[in-house]
Amino acid sequence: MQSIGQSITKRFLDLAQSNKLAHAYIVETFDANKSIVELANVSKLLLCSNLANETIDETFNQSTNNNIDNNIEELDSIGCGQCKSCQLHKAGNHPDLKVLNGKSESIGIDDIRLASDWLNKTAQISNAQVIIIEYAQNMTENAANALLKTLEEPTNNSFIILLNVGAKKLLPTIRSRCQIIKAVITDKATLSELYSDLPSYLIGFSAGNLSLLDDFRNETQQASYTEIYTCFIHWLKNQSSHNALVRLVLKDKQYQVFFIYLINRRIRQMLIKGYLEKGQQAEQALVKFNFAQQHIKGQNKELALSALLEKLEHLVK
Repeated sequence: MQSIGQSITKRFLDLAQSNKLAHAYIVETFDANKSIVELANVSKLLLCSNLANETIDETFNQSTNNNIDNNIEELDSIGCGQCKSCQLHKAGNHPDLKVLNGKSESIGIDDIRLASDWLNKTAQISNAQVIIIEYAQNMTENAANALLKTLEEPTNNSFIILLNVGAKKLLPTIRSRCQIIKAVITDKATLSELYSDLPSYLIGFSAGNLSLLDDFRNETQQASYTEIYTCFIHWLKNQSSHNALVRLVLKDKQYQVFFIYLINRRIRQMLIKGYLEKGQQAEQALVKFNFAQQHIKGQNKELALSALLEKLEHLVK
């Protein structure tokens, strides 16, 4: 498999070996499921009581020889595996590890304040404390500002790792205080070979997310996206109304993301073919829509999506 860059776990292994670990990191990924597994391994590594000893160095070498980049889910050998910290981590109840997850609900200021207060306490088992914030892009603005204070005044032997899913924008002040690590990406040509049973628009939409591509192999899951794609093509050809497309897209939040991908794909095609003015106008309309989406709720989402399609009709068809 041809990939761009190293796995997250290997990057942290290298940083630990060279004593270059920083206080805070942003890990950017399109494959949340895989990256969350990797960060679990990273937290085990950072909390291992034997991190500075020869025992852990031997583990590094063994892991590297076992092709760490391609066998992340099998890395029970990360950490020494013998100390109390590694044993508690494996049991899933390590007192010096805190995980916040913003997938289903936004991460609020109270969540960040509690996490910051926790960091001010002394580690119970390990020589360090680790906070992992999954789907960090879903922090509220107040939460992000509260986190900024913690990043500006780090406690000793603590690590904060933000998992940013989908290349969403974080506050520049947050980014400036963190080291950036980009998750490994498999090139599109290789993905096309590995998932030759999937249409190109799903491979493109995945942005290298292998977990998502595996889901698409489920016939029921794939059928819903195929229905939206077919309706979108029919709309471009004036063979379907935009109302029919809106009804399909609004069934699921992820379908809306897929729809935006299809529009972006169409705009790129127009720009390549030289339709610069209309392509740029369509791009501007989409940017305004994406920004407004953060503040639109309920039935207004349907009205906003219909209004966008009406604006795009004379531009992208």
